[in-house]
Amino acid sequence: MNKTSVIFSGCYVKNDACLFRTQYELGEFSVGHLVKDKPTLPNNSTIDGFIFGCGAGNLYSGPNTGIIGFGNESYSFFNQVALQTNYRAFSYCFPSNHKNEGFLSIGPYVRDEKLMLTRLISYSHYLPFYAIQQLDMMVNGIRLEVDPHIYSTAMTIVDTGTVDTYILSPVFHALDKEVTTAMLAKGYARGSVKDKICFVTTGEPIDWNDLPTVEMKFGMSTLVLRMGNAFYVNLDNDICLTFQPDDSGVKGVQALGNRAMRSFRVVYDIQDRIFGFQADAC
Repeated sequence: MNKTSVIFSGCYVKNDACLFRTQYELGEFSVGHLVKDKPTLPNNSTIDGFIFGCGAGNLYSGPNTGIIGFGNESYSFFNQVALQTNYRAFSYCFPSNHKNEGFLSIGPYVRDEKLMLTRLISYSHYLPFYAIQQLDMMVNGIRLEVDPHIYSTAMTIVDTGTVDTYILSPVFHALDKEVTTAMLAKGYARGSVKDKICFVTTGEPIDWNDLPTVEMKFGMSTLVLRMGNAFYVNLDNDICLTFQPDDSGVKGVQALGNRAMRSFRVVYDIQDRIFGFQADAC
């Protein structure tokens, strides 16, 4: 997850080569050569001097084979392609069902009443992340028993490279309490996975519509998680929440992971500093 540094390790005139190294907080990394090319976009326009990295040594978790950078650095994929558009924004949708098609778009986007909006915040002057401010969290419409001021102590990074959603530990424990109470009342037994909120299934088909509803309030809008965004079934056939405490990732860093946002249209309006989300978009 998350905190990352990109270091241009140097250029060598004799070999006409430049090297790069990028490293993530949890140990993932890529090292290799910086390359220039002239790609052709779907609208037949081209980008002269397009810079990208060819990794010679890589370590990624899971089945990942590479990363496309959409941060706000000048050499990110987004900023290089955005020069060909008349509006600095991008949007995407990762389908929750592999049979469905997702999409990625750079440039102007459709604003309608289905798109929920909140303010997009620069996480730091030196980290290429986008963030939003969480204000509250609810289970079945009931606010968690946590001091509301704690939400203001950390921004929430929106990170497609992180699967689960990481929240501050006091919020996680309050979420654990409310969801566990609701699930035990439905006859589920608590699982024993460390730093995970999981429940043992009975072997009967899961009624997803009967599971607790989780909502996250961000600034001007509330993200109501669909059941498939809030829960998933692990390899032991337990039902687990898609949340972990920040202690399990980078302490003090909250991250809205990609499992929570699958099937949502997600909009990053860099020009107007707006973050948007729309349910059931792919």
